[in-house]
Amino acid sequence: PAGYSNISLLAAYTPDSTLKEDEKAHFELSARYLTWTASLSWNRSDFYDIFGPTKRARKGLAARLGYTHWFTYDPPKLTRLETNVAFFDKIDTLPDAQNVGSGGNRLWFAEVAYRHQNPKRSLGAVDEEKGLNYEAVLHANRAQGSPVPQARVRVDYGIPLPYGRSSLWLRTAGGATEATGVTGLRPQTCRTQYPMLRPAASHRTPADSAGQRPLARGKDGTPGRRRVDRRMSAL
Repeated sequence: PAGYSNISLLAAYTPDSTLKEDEKAHFELSARYLTWTASLSWNRSDFYDIFGPTKRARKGLAARLGYTHWFTYDPPKLTRLETNVAFFDKIDTLPDAQNVGSGGNRLWFAEVAYRHQNPKRSLGAVDEEKGLNYEAVLHANRAQGSPVPQARVRVDYGIPLPYGRSSLWLRTAGGATEATGVTGLRPQTCRTQYPMLRPAASHRTPADSAGQRPLARGKDGTPGRRRVDRRMSAL
């Protein structure tokens, strides 16, 4: 009843003659206990893929394990350290980028992220009016050969404006890696809103900003992005 733990199991079958036999069966097992999460899936499927534009279904095997350590849990102020590891096999598309081919059938992934959120809003407001959100992330991918380390940072800072029930937000993100392609940073991947699963403001993250181009990429493979938003609440 307190929601400290849960477990879910999904099994499905697609009777489509155009699919290979090893792609027709679908299975997913996911569990959460306190601050631990784990999942195991084969040919993961998702009902919301019917609506698009984002496709969450993925071919092949996926195994994930995650742990979150909370430093502060006092909404809206949240500070945490997240650790995630994952293994993917027999894939043809990157797990978090539907428009990027995997370039191979196996991928290892590990990530450590420190995240802080402290957005503020008035009583009855429909959107955040001011605050400071930031994150620092270290992760590594291994598709072929040695693991490739990457780093990225993101800072969002907002202040209220004295007119029009609006606020001004400065959003900055950047990263560093020596890799390109499958193991490189991808600030333009197709991760637009999941219908009915994510808030309307989800496009404000660096990987979800549809139609935007990153800043010039240097020879060291370092992309970045700056963005200014004026957010207006409903009258």
